Amino acid sequence: MQTGAGRFSEQGVVIAPDPARSNYDIEIPWLVTGERAQSQALDDLDMSSLKALLRHPGSVDPEGRDASVHAGSRIAESREAPVLAQSVPSTQVVSDIVERIEKYIGINNFENSTSRFVNRYLKERCYGQQIRPNEDHIVADLIQSNSGDYIARYLSKELMRILLQPTCVKIGLSSTVPFVWKRDVPLVNSSKTIFRLVATVNDFEREFAVFLDHCEDVIRFTSLAVADRRSLVIRDVHGSPFPSILPCDPDWIIVSRHNGDLRYWIASTKDRPRNMQDQRQFMATEWCEIAKRTTGQCWRYIHVDPARPLSEFPSLQALNVHHVSRTLSAFRAAQKIPTSLDEMLRMRDEGRRPWNS
Repeated sequence: MQTGAGRFSEQGVVIAPDPARSNYDIEIPWLVTGERAQSQALDDLDMSSLKALLRHPGSVDPEGRDASVHAGSRIAESREAPVLAQSVPSTQVVSDIVERIEKYIGINNFENSTSRFVNRYLKERCYGQQIRPNEDHIVADLIQSNSGDYIARYLSKELMRILLQPTCVKIGLSSTVPFVWKRDVPLVNSSKTIFRLVATVNDFEREFAVFLDHCEDVIRFTSLAVADRRSLVIRDVHGSPFPSILPCDPDWIIVSRHNGDLRYWIASTKDRPRNMQDQRQFMATEWCEIAKRTTGQCWRYIHVDPARPLSEFPSLQALNVHHVSRTLSAFRAAQKIPTSLDEMLRMRDEGRRPWNS
């Protein structure tokens, strides 16, 4: 998606930042990986520093679990149908988890370092005791009820903590190279963008641009330019085994003010399949956490659902409260009721249940 203010040409509308509107510029942090011997760091890691996520299927004491075990990991306790573990090799279980991790955080299995890490975790720590991942009852347990995805979410967060030392390069929207917009969706006139006009790809995104322009708490915003493949990630051109921190390409960047403080948002308005939306939310939430630690700015993520008219919300903050309330309701419906907003967000980010929003 692209943003802009421009002039008409034979090919379409030329979109370019307006120097006279520099007060609506937004500096986007591009997070770059630091230097580190990633493979060796994984091989040397003390597995006792990680959490035990699952109860051993052979345990007869359901209450005798490590206190760190999350409620959502009790998937090992119920099985609706038997699984023929003999038909699934343990190497496939490991490779499936590695593949999920690669999708979540955009890292490569360099020299099989991630595979070795996952295999060690399963053997030494996942169940709180030494196990043999190739045993049939263990394989059956790992392929039950989406255990692999639950483990992949947790290990993805740990991999980022262990391997990535982010530095920040800020790129201003004022540096956007002019481009030509050819879509039929009418451009939106805006008083809060450096481009004056906002180009969108469908009617709902056009409605969202109008909503942001009228929001009482939104200071400036932009949708991102596809013309130069702008992204929140800089990939290492030198072939680093872990070339990026989260391949996160949001649809919108928004700056708002709440109680006198600035908030920076990455927003998604695309309608995607459930598994892709879950992956995107995981990456975006993690990106915001890294950006917050690196820049000192308050970065947040929101997925805007077209199910409810935007005209019902006077501000971006009101829309976000609705978004959080829907997530909280989903947790309550699943009888996993957090005691605070922080706990609810932590449960969501740790993958303790699938997200419904």
